[in-house]
Amino acid sequence: MRLGVVFRRRSCGCVRLHHIITGPGARGAELVARLERDPALPGQMDFDLGVKHWNSNYPVSLRHLRQAAAADHIGGAIYLFRLFTEVPLCVPEAERENPFPWRERVGARLGVVRAEAELGDAQMQFLLGVVCMAGIAMPKDDPQAVLWYQRASEQGHTIATCNLGYCYEKGIGVEQDWSKAAALYRRAGDQGHAISQCNLGVCLKRGLGVPRNDVQAAEWYRKSALQGDTGGQTNLGVCYESGSGVQRDLTQAVMWYRKAADQGHSLAQFNLAVCYREGWGVEPDLEQAAMLFCKAAAQGDELAQNWAGICREDGLGVCRDLSMAAVWYRRASLRDEHFAQRNLALCFSEGKGLVRDKRRAAHWLLKAIKGGIVQCAPELQRLKAS
Repeated sequence: MRLGVVFRRRSCGCVRLHHIITGPGARGAELVARLERDPALPGQMDFDLGVKHWNSNYPVSLRHLRQAAAADHIGGAIYLFRLFTEVPLCVPEAERENPFPWRERVGARLGVVRAEAELGDAQMQFLLGVVCMAGIAMPKDDPQAVLWYQRASEQGHTIATCNLGYCYEKGIGVEQDWSKAAALYRRAGDQGHAISQCNLGVCLKRGLGVPRNDVQAAEWYRKSALQGDTGGQTNLGVCYESGSGVQRDLTQAVMWYRKAADQGHSLAQFNLAVCYREGWGVEPDLEQAAMLFCKAAAQGDELAQNWAGICREDGLGVCRDLSMAAVWYRRASLRDEHFAQRNLALCFSEGKGLVRDKRRAAHWLLKAIKGGIVQCAPELQRLKAS
């Protein structure tokens, strides 16, 4: 029998950093006005779309960032460098490339960015904060990133305010302070910033820097979700599925998961796949479940990768393919998904989709045991005795 993690609701429990280089503030307002007059402003619309999908659908993000960079948008170069250095495994292998030419392009423009930031341009202050925090074309300098975020935030730049909150939440460049983080998320959220609204919901849900309040958490998730933020939509779906802060309603849960999943959000795709598999709020549909598991798996979600492997091995909603099952188990195993490690070990020990190899089977069983899958211990003993 293959092991899959016991199905559980998954929310965007990590407070998120926002990176979009558009928004309020002196230059931001000017840029929005220019976009209203000229939707074809070189690279800007593609850059906005690239960043919109940054946390939820990296292949789509990559496509738009490349188009932005091709139009000489500095933000496109910044985020392509970050994509290829920070999350390379989330990029399809055929699409990966050397990140350093993008760093050189940022470096060539850095002097102009800094000069405009020092003259008080809120947008460039924010951009310089991103560059300092990521250490692109300059040594990483978290305190300087905080300084530039602070300056931009003081001019009303809501996205800089969100990132400043993230710095206080994580203790990046400043002493960790959840109260300040929550206050900054609230300030940006009150100004309509969707990711800050979702982040404040996380703080309220977990009692981080503010008293725990499930009802208010759900309200902030809803504000974020109604603006189309995939994190807010996913978390609101979790609230409806669990009855946290709202009356339990599986149909509403499925609706919000679907909205986020349709935008490519991997956690929402996983949660919606579980709903289809178990018949929670929808009619059971193994084909839909398998398709959604595979979509989330392709984005690097390790739990989805394990379940994509199970679907392939058992022919649940897809054609049975032991070789492909082993591929998914291996990918999840490399991301420390311990149930997948046990499943991969069985592929090696039984020769299913892989050449039989007792040594590798023992290796992955031992990793699964260290990860807490105690039922693997007797299997390891039997393997050694065989």
